[in-house]
Amino acid sequence: MLFVLRALDAAGAIDDTRAQPSIAWLLSRQDERGRWGGRAPYSDRMPSKVDASKWVTLQAITLLKHAFPGAD
Repeated sequence: MLFVLRALDAAGAIDDTRAQPSIAWLLSRQDERGRWGGRAPYSDRMPSKVDASKWVTLQAITLLKHAFPGAD
């Protein structure tokens, strides 16, 4: 989903109303510390939990800044 939102942003269409459900999904994935984690399909089998990805968090924040300009 993040890839699709990045493509919409690159096309200048991140403010399209049809993107709102995807943006809401992105916001729902934010953790209690304000970060986003990468999805690891086998994380439950790993000895330690995967920490939030700095790269994913950077992309999410960038998208949200473009989707909601002026809402710093």
